Amino acid sequence: MKITANFLSIPPYISVPWDEVAALQTEPKDNLFTLVVTLKNDTTVEVPNLPQSAITTIFDAHAKSLQPSFPMPFGFSIPVNGDGPVTAFGGGMEHNPDQANFPNLPPQLLEKLTVILKSLGIDAGNTLPRPEENCNCVHCQIVKSLGTPAEEPVAIEDLSFRDWEVTQLEGQLYKVTNPLDKNEHYEVFLGTPLGCTCGKNDCEHIKAALHT
Repeated sequence: MKITANFLSIPPYISVPWDEVAALQTEPKDNLFTLVVTLKNDTTVEVPNLPQSAITTIFDAHAKSLQPSFPMPFGFSIPVNGDGPVTAFGGGMEHNPDQANFPNLPPQLLEKLTVILKSLGIDAGNTLPRPEENCNCVHCQIVKSLGTPAEEPVAIEDLSFRDWEVTQLEGQLYKVTNPLDKNEHYEVFLGTPLGCTCGKNDCEHIKAALHT
């Protein structure tokens, strides 16, 4: 067995450079593990009866294979002892406003990170916090690459309660309707003289029409 940051060799099962590996998965059995290696040509190779130490070494080597092209600002290791996979990424898997203007991760590296997360069953919708809008920290970049959209800001006007619905009938004539009671409606004229069918010239119906 030879495992480096460039190569994975476990005779007689597999011998391949990391660049050809699309995903890694583990299947526990008793106190041992079966390593499932998915290659970029869609070939799947299973390596049985590996101890936990070997699995840790393999995942660490895979992680190191990602680092030379870009200095990663977070620790990267994959737990196999029951700890949650997110904790393996250290602070990199938490939103960091100090990295809001962090440069874009190389697409190839981001793709590899995404593949690893998905192979570990990490769900961007539930496992990871949503990315922050207009933030380019490592966490937000990775979660966005998993397909989770950033939270859309709520417009102020959407938070405002609309007391009246205003519809233009013609010219300066408007219909003002209570949205909770469609039977309550008034006609407002914004010309001269200003008026409303409610009989008042300073009513909220006129104000609603003027606001529109």
